[in-house]
Amino acid sequence: IGSIGTATTVPSCGGANFTTTAASTATTIPFGSIANPDAQFYNLAQTHLITTNATNGYVLTVNYNYPLNLGVGSTVPGVTIADTTCGAVACTTSVPKAWTDYAGYNGFGYTVGNISGSDRASDFTTNELYKPFSSSAVTVATKSSQASASQVSTCYRLSVDATQQTGYYSDKLTYIATPKF
Repeated sequence: IGSIGTATTVPSCGGANFTTTAASTATTIPFGSIANPDAQFYNLAQTHLITTNATNGYVLTVNYNYPLNLGVGSTVPGVTIADTTCGAVACTTSVPKAWTDYAGYNGFGYTVGNISGSDRASDFTTNELYKPFSSSAVTVATKSSQASASQVSTCYRLSVDATQQTGYYSDKLTYIATPKF
């Protein structure tokens, strides 16, 4: 897993409009302080570089523990940032949809793009489709033959409204790359 810097346009994710608003690291996706609720998307991204000699390729999956949670020390336990529903035509953990309205459809979600190769999950048929994370493992990328430096990006999107309680929200994403022999 690799980082992507601040103000970086990630052409493989979210179409031409996906520019990062903060920098990620290999182990964190720190959105930072949300200054303009209901006024913009907050975008971060990471890269995944996969090499395997497995004759049947690999599958890369992701799952999360729970929706973004206000966390330890909260004065209101159980406060979360909802998973995205994407838009008037709702996305699900298995069916991505376009997410272009940050004021009307708040939440947390992701999309996947190809950087090299064509390994992103087949349900992400275009760069502008998003879906919410799932507590069950969901395929992010896959290849049915050996992979030599296949690379995909996972692009994270956040939008909240002015009523969202302030504080540090956190979650744990688990990525697992499994070779297929």
